[in-house]
Amino acid sequence: MGSMVSSIENQQIPSQPLLGPSPLAFKPVLLSALLKWCERVENDAGQVWHRGCKKSLVDEEFWAREMRDGCPFCTLLFEAVWKLYGDYLTEGRCLKWTVPYPRRPEAIRDDGGNSIYFCIPDDGDLALRLRRFPNLWRGKGPSGDMKPILRNTASEETLQTIRGWINECTSTHPLCSKADVAKLPTRVIDVGSGEDDIRLHETGQSIGVYACLSHPWGKRPLVRTLKDNFSQFKCGIPWSTLPRTFQDAIDFARRLGLQYIWIDSLCIIQDDPLDWQKEAAQMANIYQHAYVTLAASKATDSSRGLYTSSSDPKYQAQQLSLVNDVDDTDFPLQVCSDLIHIDGFFDFFPISRRAWVYQERLLSARVVHFAGAEVNWECNSARNCECGQISAGASVLPDKIHFAGSLAELNGKFKGKDRELAEAASDSSDMKPDYSKFSISLLQSPQWGQSVKAWRQAVKQYAQLNLTFSKDRFPALAGIAKMWNPQYQDQYFAGLWRDSIHLDLLWLVYKPGRRPDECRAPTWSWASLEHEHQEFLRFDSDADCLNSGKGMPVQIIRITDFGLQTGKCPEMACLVIREKGSAMAGEVEYERVGTSFSLVITWASAVCVSASVCLVGTLSIFSMIATANPGFVYHPWMGFIGFQSINILASGFNLFERLLPWVSKTLLLYTCSMVFAVFVALLAGRSEKQTAHSFFAEIYNVSGWPDGVAFLIGLSPTNWAFSCLDAVVHLTDEIPQPRKNIPMALLCTAALGTFTGLPIVFALFFSATDLPAIAASTTPSLELFYQVYNSKTVAVVLQSLVTLSAAGAMIGCHTWQSRMAWAFSKDRAFPFHRHMSKIAPKPFNVPIWAHVWSCFWVALPGCLYLASNLAFNSLISAGILLQYITYSMGILCLLWTDRSKVVHGPFWFPKLGYVANMITLAWTLISGAFYSFPYYLPVTTEEMNYVSCVLVRVIFCAMGYWIAIGRVEYTMPLLG
Repeated sequence: MGSMVSSIENQQIPSQPLLGPSPLAFKPVLLSALLKWCERVENDAGQVWHRGCKKSLVDEEFWAREMRDGCPFCTLLFEAVWKLYGDYLTEGRCLKWTVPYPRRPEAIRDDGGNSIYFCIPDDGDLALRLRRFPNLWRGKGPSGDMKPILRNTASEETLQTIRGWINECTSTHPLCSKADVAKLPTRVIDVGSGEDDIRLHETGQSIGVYACLSHPWGKRPLVRTLKDNFSQFKCGIPWSTLPRTFQDAIDFARRLGLQYIWIDSLCIIQDDPLDWQKEAAQMANIYQHAYVTLAASKATDSSRGLYTSSSDPKYQAQQLSLVNDVDDTDFPLQVCSDLIHIDGFFDFFPISRRAWVYQERLLSARVVHFAGAEVNWECNSARNCECGQISAGASVLPDKIHFAGSLAELNGKFKGKDRELAEAASDSSDMKPDYSKFSISLLQSPQWGQSVKAWRQAVKQYAQLNLTFSKDRFPALAGIAKMWNPQYQDQYFAGLWRDSIHLDLLWLVYKPGRRPDECRAPTWSWASLEHEHQEFLRFDSDADCLNSGKGMPVQIIRITDFGLQTGKCPEMACLVIREKGSAMAGEVEYERVGTSFSLVITWASAVCVSASVCLVGTLSIFSMIATANPGFVYHPWMGFIGFQSINILASGFNLFERLLPWVSKTLLLYTCSMVFAVFVALLAGRSEKQTAHSFFAEIYNVSGWPDGVAFLIGLSPTNWAFSCLDAVVHLTDEIPQPRKNIPMALLCTAALGTFTGLPIVFALFFSATDLPAIAASTTPSLELFYQVYNSKTVAVVLQSLVTLSAAGAMIGCHTWQSRMAWAFSKDRAFPFHRHMSKIAPKPFNVPIWAHVWSCFWVALPGCLYLASNLAFNSLISAGILLQYITYSMGILCLLWTDRSKVVHGPFWFPKLGYVANMITLAWTLISGAFYSFPYYLPVTTEEMNYVSCVLVRVIFCAMGYWIAIGRVEYTMPLLG
């Protein structure tokens, strides 16, 4: 507390008073003469700080001697103590006094403060306050009286005092929200009109006015809303089951004229993790929009209540007389037992040690603290108490005034007339808010610097507080972080902000802390430690660092997103930064360029492949219609409508996270079953089959190309089997043990494709009777089924089975390309990445904006299809080739790098891996060349292959992206 402590040790106090209540005579000299200290008054450093006093030890005759010698201070002190604690001063009791900083006798001048505090800390409750008057020593009479402290905080007088504070706040404070109606929380307690009329009310997004209760849960069993009693509580909550604090809060809300009150344990279903997560995410809005928050500040648990009734007379002001022995002028002093207020001593209240209360207090526009013998008031612009003693001079930072002022500066709401009104109100108040500590002085530097300082100050306070459950460390701060985020416009990672990461990492603890048993944060976050030392952490406050703005001396390579509210610890929560200007940073810049090109090309290929799958579904449907109806005439606009309909349908499935695993698994099992059924159907359909010689030895070449070239061109469609394989690679941050599981996923996919696709190929070629007709068909499988069974009905039925299987590919491709856009947006790879990197809340739980972005780009090729089949087909063909280009970029890096420096994973093949990479690279080059060839000779305008044009345009787009966005915004992903 930074207090001056003086003790009278081993002092025997007589059972009878040495001095009865009588006037004290002295000459009206300076106040410092009145407060001339005797011998043992020391400061925290043990130095005698009063003037003109002799150092000496206290003897047993100290007290009596000083009064006998006429020491005015000792006489005055004893007189005051006798007035309030006559029963306390029994024989053998030791008297100690405390003078809180900065109220040293030298500091109290004629124009200074009006009070001197003395504490008798024997039981923590004995304290007194002497009050003088500013004009006392100028020969004038007293200027006022102490406010009497009401003995009952449930009284009508206390209620009217609080009403007055609220009315003044809502009408004159620009930093405080008005008393207008707001959207109610999901659930509130309807206080009704009597004890039998209390119930849990689901608001259904309606509006109204409500209060909040801030209280310590304590160790006693607490009534809570659970799944089992949820329905019962909606009908009514028995009054007898509510603890005293809840009863008092409901009663006070009624007396304020409010219908609703929000109590956390009753308005959140405590054994429903999903409901708890949802409501915890709304904590900032709940407290920020409350009419008033009632705080059980002195209670240790919910059984203590809000109200206090005391008949102790020591809280009423008592009169002392000072007599000027020159002219016998009588000057009164007043004395009363002092109270601990929120002003500078908030840490003394049990509720202040709760981490959840920290954000409840700062987010609430108005807080009424039920603090024992009186109530204290706190809003975003002022503080007050019933006895009138609170001042802003001893506030603990960051308190509500500085917090609100800082946020107002950040979001630009505190300016113009609002600023003038606030400053005018402050000038006329004894509690002028000092915004300079957080805001105004920092406005001359970038706004970013102010936000960094304010956030770090808030964290320093929060980190010292207690939590019942360690997992709540981030949720209990999430409300404040959520208010910071819209103004700061930055990404939040485990209690740190991306743009100030180089400063936020400079934290330390003064004594060793311990890691919690349950992982709650990465080790580089301040939240990873539990520490009981009061000074939990501090940050390097070098002004040069703060003034440097976003020109960081380091480069962020990768931060794994930890989210605003998550309490989970992912498999990987890595942070990698490197010093700018170093050789390693130069290497990283080349890596950034390479990965930037790779991601743009990869995402472009994903869009093309997704568009091709929509086209396959469209052609299949219209081919079945044409087969069943010979008179049907197909028009391009039909394909356009079909394409966009399938795109929208597949997009819709991807909007709901709950559906995706079930749909994917179901369609995978269906596809495997369908493949087996088609395999059997093809082999059983015709008795006449192709011979082994015709299958393995004969070549059907109708392309016009030489047989060798035709063979290579014919091999290129097999590349479609390897499309979408990179989908899993872009989810390395979300996959446990990625070095093992990603290669396993790729190998399993290839194996599944081989064991299902190869038998179908054998059955196809053995069963086909007219291969040129199959090759010329827009739906080869439908033509094959017709050749095998010579029945349009059977062909359409079998084709419908294949089309339904293709629905799984449609949904999967949309999942792939949208999640890829989301993953890239987390690395700031796209415009609007701040929106696309976010996961939408329930019922979606998917990156909606990234999904909408990707599906929009998939829809564009459908428009192109309406204009030109040739351009559309070239775009679709480019989808596969673009993927191979990105595959080859990684292979080139492996071949170029010194393999001894490559980190070995579970699938490391020293010699075979090198050969495999060389073969894959050669195949990529061959495929790239032959994909650009026209399919038939002689070449006509209708048969041209423009895939090379698409490739060049995509590459130029990737270059343009890097120049315009990537080199500034993009942060490279890093595995490890």
